Amino acid sequence: MFCACCLHCVCMQAQEWSLDAEAGYLHNKYKLDSHGMTDEYAEGNHGFRVGANVVYTLKCNVVFSGGLAYERTGGSIYGTKINYHNIQAIHMDKLGYVSVPVHVGYKIALKKKFYLCPQVGLYGKVGVKGYGSMEGVDGYGQHYEAGFGVFGDIPQGAHYANMERLDAGLSFAYKIGWDRLALSACSQLGLVRHRGFMQGPKTRAFGLSLSYTFWRK
Repeated sequence: MFCACCLHCVCMQAQEWSLDAEAGYLHNKYKLDSHGMTDEYAEGNHGFRVGANVVYTLKCNVVFSGGLAYERTGGSIYGTKINYHNIQAIHMDKLGYVSVPVHVGYKIALKKKFYLCPQVGLYGKVGVKGYGSMEGVDGYGQHYEAGFGVFGDIPQGAHYANMERLDAGLSFAYKIGWDRLALSACSQLGLVRHRGFMQGPKTRAFGLSLSYTFWRK
């Protein structure tokens, strides 16, 4: 307790608030839990991320950050009989999420205003829109392709369910910066199983982004 109080006093002697804007690339690939019972596999999808973060840096270089971002992501699932029906591919190409990441990290000062900052935290996001398509073989042996709303209502009798709007999991980031500019590499390890698919896909995402600190106090 005494050590914790001392650390608290040292860290609170000086602090800095800042506001960052960021934009970058995001790649998502779903993790499937088929346990070798089916032949389904996933392929990734390219997307992007734009947002802003509030950053609070203590004198002891501990960094807390929280933000709000819009993410465009997606992915595809392929197989012979997805969900044990004649569905051979499900494409979720245009999924839009509003994401709230929260991180804690440590800022390592280098020479000439350069610094490193490894971070770990959590993210939560909600799907605001989503479009996709599926293809397979119908009851007459003919190939078909049909579009559907990923988060919306599904047709009666369909062999799938809509994706979960809510997603959450662990988030890891590593930032290298110079003064007000920074380059970040981040990854998302989703913990939510998206219902509607026998494989219970989970989010696995990796991204690179540039950020700029346009306000500092």
